[in-house]
Amino acid sequence: MLLTKTDPYILNSDHGSAHTSRSKRYSPSVSLKVFNRNTGERIGPIGNISLTGLMLQTSQNLEENTVYPFALILPVKIKGANSAAFDARCVWHYFNESNHVHLAGFVLDRLTDKNQEIFQILINSYAN
Repeated sequence: MLLTKTDPYILNSDHGSAHTSRSKRYSPSVSLKVFNRNTGERIGPIGNISLTGLMLQTSQNLEENTVYPFALILPVKIKGANSAAFDARCVWHYFNESNHVHLAGFVLDRLTDKNQEIFQILINSYAN
C-alpha cells in the first residue's frame, strides 16, 4: 500500500472510518529514518510527511492514542542539527497483510520552532 500526497484520506482500519489529514502530505525522496529517542530502537522510515504529521512504515504494532518520543535522522545537517527530536501521537494504525508491514499515522506534538523549520526545509528539499 503506497500513500502519496494526492491521497486526501487515510483509512482508519480499526473504526472503518476515514481520518482526514490536516496538511498536505508529501512522499520523501530520500530515506528518513525514525527512532525512539528514549530507547534508540529503530521504528522505521517515513512514508509521508507534512508540517502537522507523518506516516511511518514499521515492523512494530504501534498503539493508537499513544504519544511516542521520536528522533528523525536528517539526510544532511539542517540548521546546525543532524537530527530532530519530537513527540508524535499515533492517530491510526493499519497492518498490511500482503507485505507484513504496519503503517501508522501520527500527529506531531510539541514541535519546537527550530524543528518546525527543519520539517519545512525537509519537505521543500527532500519531498515530492
